[in-house]
Amino acid sequence: MSRGSLVFEARRLVREDQGKSLERILEQEFYKDSLERRREEFSKRLFDRTVHPTQMYSIEVEALFDRIISELLRGCSVSAETCAEAARRLINEFLGLNVAIASRDEGEELLLDLDVYMAAELTTVVRSETPLRTFVSFWGDWDGSNRPSGQGHQLVAAAVMENVNRMSRLLRLLLETDGDARIAPQLLQSLRDLPQANRRFARLLSEITRLTHHLERRYRGLLPVHVRSGLLRRAGVALHIASDPLMQLWRHNDRLERRMLDLRHQRRDALQQYFALNKQLRKQLHALIPAIRDHRDHDQLLLEACLYRDILQRMAITPRIHQKMITAQDPFAIDTTVFNIHEINEIAGEYGNPGMVLGLQVSMATRAEALIALDRKMQTRREEVLRRNPGSGLPAVWLIPLFEEAESVQGIPAYLDKLWEHAHQGRRVQQETNDRFAEMVCEVFIAGSDLSQQVGQPAAAALYRQAKHATMLWLAEHGLTDRIRIKMGTGEPMQRQGGYYAVHAGQPAFLQSPDASQRLASSLTASAITGARYATTPLMGVFTGGDLRTFQSALSEQLRMLPVEETAQVLYHVRESQRIHRADLVRAAETLTDSRLQKKTRGTQEMERLTLGTREPLYDEFLKTATENFRAILYGRDTDLVGIHIISYFIARTMPQLRDRPTARPGGERSTVRGQQILERIAQTIPLSRYGSLLRAIAHNQAQTMVLGVNQLTTGLFRALDVVAQRDFSEGDAVTLLAQRVLPHLPVYEILHTLRVYHDPSLGAVRRIEAAFPAGSFAFLALREDNDALGKYVVLFQQELLRRHGLNVEEFFEADAFVQNLLPAVRPDLAVLFQRDLFNRDLGAMLSPVQGNISDKWKREVQRLLTVPQEIQRWRSKAWELLEQPVYQRVQSFVELASALHGLASMRPPEGITTELRPVKVPSALTSFFRMASADDEMRQFLAAAVEYLTTASQGMLEIPVTIVRAMNDAERLAAIEEQALSPGRQDLLRSYVLQIARLAGENG
Repeated sequence: MSRGSLVFEARRLVREDQGKSLERILEQEFYKDSLERRREEFSKRLFDRTVHPTQMYSIEVEALFDRIISELLRGCSVSAETCAEAARRLINEFLGLNVAIASRDEGEELLLDLDVYMAAELTTVVRSETPLRTFVSFWGDWDGSNRPSGQGHQLVAAAVMENVNRMSRLLRLLLETDGDARIAPQLLQSLRDLPQANRRFARLLSEITRLTHHLERRYRGLLPVHVRSGLLRRAGVALHIASDPLMQLWRHNDRLERRMLDLRHQRRDALQQYFALNKQLRKQLHALIPAIRDHRDHDQLLLEACLYRDILQRMAITPRIHQKMITAQDPFAIDTTVFNIHEINEIAGEYGNPGMVLGLQVSMATRAEALIALDRKMQTRREEVLRRNPGSGLPAVWLIPLFEEAESVQGIPAYLDKLWEHAHQGRRVQQETNDRFAEMVCEVFIAGSDLSQQVGQPAAAALYRQAKHATMLWLAEHGLTDRIRIKMGTGEPMQRQGGYYAVHAGQPAFLQSPDASQRLASSLTASAITGARYATTPLMGVFTGGDLRTFQSALSEQLRMLPVEETAQVLYHVRESQRIHRADLVRAAETLTDSRLQKKTRGTQEMERLTLGTREPLYDEFLKTATENFRAILYGRDTDLVGIHIISYFIARTMPQLRDRPTARPGGERSTVRGQQILERIAQTIPLSRYGSLLRAIAHNQAQTMVLGVNQLTTGLFRALDVVAQRDFSEGDAVTLLAQRVLPHLPVYEILHTLRVYHDPSLGAVRRIEAAFPAGSFAFLALREDNDALGKYVVLFQQELLRRHGLNVEEFFEADAFVQNLLPAVRPDLAVLFQRDLFNRDLGAMLSPVQGNISDKWKREVQRLLTVPQEIQRWRSKAWELLEQPVYQRVQSFVELASALHGLASMRPPEGITTELRPVKVPSALTSFFRMASADDEMRQFLAAAVEYLTTASQGMLEIPVTIVRAMNDAERLAAIEEQALSPGRQDLLRSYVLQIARLAGENG
C-alpha cells in the first residue's frame, strides 16, 4: 500500500463514520502525555534504534523525496529547482559523498524513522482491528566520542520543532477554512514568527556543537604533564619575559567555556519556548477538534488531520555512556551528563511531555559499584530539581548495564547481587527491595555482536543463551521476571545475531509454476513432491525469537523503504513474538518459584527450553574448538603476538567513517600509577590473544569481511569441524554425528549466504600482506587450513538447510550434491546456495547439467545473484589499490614494534618502570601525535606507552641497542601513517567502493 492510497482510504473511512474515529484519535494526540503511559510504553517497546554507522544511503535524499511526496499528496507542483536538487543529491549518494551522518543530522534521521512508523500505525488503523502504537527509543552515544551529552538536546529539539511545525500547519488550514475559529493574538503572532525562530534555534544548536568540538580539540592539544619545556623557556616564564603555553591555553579555553555556558542558557530558554508553544498549540487544537470534525469535507484539512500524530508521544532518547565516565577522577563529564538528562526531562515535563529521557545505558559494565555511584548521582540531582520545583513531576531515570566482555557476561548474577544489596540498603520505609531494584534497573543489556568478535558467532550465541538463562533464574528468584527485560545487541548483520531484515523468511522454497511442478514430478516420489509443495524457509533475522533487540541504521533504512503495509506487518510480528515469549518466561518463572517440587522441575525444564534450548554435549565440545580456532586466526597465539585482526584494525582506521564516532574499541580502566599504566597498555595490547579486538564490532566486520574477504561469521568454523571429525566416537561416524548434532545449532542459511557473497577462496588480499608478518605465523597456517577444509563441509550445510525446510535429504541429494535438474524449480536465492560449487559465478556452468526449458525470469534473477560476489570482488580490488601500501606499512611497523617490545620485556624490565617515571624527551615526530591522544584511543595510548618504555629502557646506556632504535623508528612511522594515510580525494573513492559493496550485499557492517 502506497502512502497516497493509505491517505485516500483514511479520508474515506473518516467521512463514512461522520468523523467519529478521527475525533477519537485527535483526543489522544492533543491531550497532554502521561508519565505512567510513557514508562509503560518504554518498558514494552519493540526495539532500540541505534546510531551504528551501517547506513548505505543518504538521509538527505530520503528527506528530500519525502518532502516531494508530501507536496504531491497535498496537490502542489514540484519545482524544477527541487527536481534538479534531487538529481544532484542522488548522484552524490551514488558516489557516497553525502551518506555520512554527523551528530547534528541525527535529528533528521529520527524524524524519518518516526514518519514511517507513524504511517505503519495509520495502516493498522485503516486495515486492522488491532491498531499498532509505536514507540521509538533512539540512542544517543554520549560515551566520550564526538557526540557530547548536549546531543540529547539536539534530538529533542528536532522532535519538538517538527511537532510544532505540523500543528501550526494544521491550525493555519483550520483558520483558513473556518472563519469563526478564534485563537489568542499572542499565539497567532508566535505562528507568524515561527520560521524565523526555527532558523535562530537551528543556528544556536549548530554553534553549540561547533564550539563543543573546538573545545575538545583544544583540550586534546594539552601536552602530557611529564613533557616539560626547555630550560630557556622555563627561565623566561619565571622572569615573566616569556609566556607559559599552558597558561595561554587555559585562558583561551576559559573564555570558550564561558561562551559555552552562555550558549547553554540560551538553549534552555529556547527549548522552554518551543515546549511552551507546543503546549499552547496542543490545547488550542484540542479545543477545536469539533471544528475539525465539522469541516471533514475540506480535503486539505482532513489530510493534515488524518496524518497528524504527536511525535513527542512516540519517542524517547536513550543515551549510552561508558563506565569509565563514571569512575574517572574528574567527575565533570558524568556530572554534565546527569545535569543534561534532568534538564531535558524538567523542561519537557513542565509543559506536558514528561520523561523524554527514561533510560541511561552504561557500556562496558564490569563493576556494580560504578552503577551504584551513578544511581546516587541521579537520585541526588533529581532531588535537587524537585526541591526547587516540587510540581515538575521529574521521573527517575532507569539505568541499563551493558555487558560486552565474555567474563562480565558470565558474571551477570554476581553483578546483580551487588545491585540487589544496594537496593535493599537504599529502599524507602515499607518499600520492598524488588520495588526499589525495579526503580533503578529496567533491563539487562548483553552485546551479542561484541561477544561475536571475541569468541565467534556460535560461541557468542551460546554465551548469550547461558547468560539469559542465569539472569532469568536470578530474576525469578527475586520476583522480578515480569519487570526486568533482557535486551540483545544485534548491531551487525554480518555476524547474524538476528539484527537484519530477512526478505525470504517464510517464503515457499520451490516455485509454484508448471515448469517447476514438471521438474519435481520427473525426479521425485509423490511424498517428496508433496513435501516440496509445502516447504517454507524458516524465520530468520528480526522475525526470530522474542527478545528485545537493537535495530541498527541499515535495518532502519530497509524498513523505511518497504511498503508501509509490510513495515506494519514486521512491527506486528515483532510485537506478538515478544509478547508470547515474555508471557512464557513469566509463566515458567512462576512455576519455578511458586510450585511444589514436581511442578518446580517442570518450571526448570521450561526455563531451560526457553533460554538454553536443546542441550547437546558434542556441540558444547565443538564450540570450544571453534572458539580456539577463531581466536587463533584473528588474534594469533601468545607466541605469534598478533593475528590477522591487526590487518583489519589498520584497514578500519584508514577507511573514512559514516558517523562521527570512533572506530577504535574503548579500553578498560587502568591503574593510577603511571609506571603501571605503561606496562598495562603494552600488556593489554600484545599479545592480541590476551586482549582481543582493538575495534568496535562494526568496523571490525567491515574491514575483515567486506574488504579483506575473510568472512568473520565462519572464521575458524571449518577447521574446527575438521578437528572434531578426526576424533573417534563410540556413537558412530564423526561426520554423521556432526551433521546430526552440531549443524542443527548453526545458522546454516546465513553461513552459506555470507560465504558465497563475501569470502575470497583465494585469500588474495591476505596473501599480499602476509609478508609483513614473521614467517611461520600460526594465524595464517590456521586460516589456510580453515579455507582448505571449507570444501569438505559445505555439502553438510546444504543438506542441513534442506532439512530446515522439512525435506528428506535422500530425495533431493545424489552423490553428495543437490539434484542439479531440480535447481530451476527452487527459489533463486536458494538455488545459488544449492549449486555444486558454492563459489561458482557463471550461469552457464551452473545450468550445464540441467535439461528442459528454464524460465527467463528465474535465469535473470539467478544471473543477478551470481554476479553479486563477482562485483564485490571487483570493488574490493579497487579498494585494495588504495589500501594495500599504507596498510602494509602499518602492519609491518606494528608487528616489528610488538616483537621488539615483547623481546625487551621478556629479558628484564627497565629500572624505575614500576615507579613514577622521570621526565623523558619525546621525539619531535611523535609530539603532535600524542597531543591528540584520546583516553579511548588504544593505539595512540599504546604507542605513547611504547615510546616511554623504550626511552626509559635506553636511559643510562652508552650505546643504545639496535632493537630499541628500530622499535622507536617503527613507532614514529606508525604515528606518521596514522596522521594521514589517504588524501581526502582517495578517502572519497574508498568510501564509494565500500558503499558499493554494501549495496550489492544488502548490508553494511
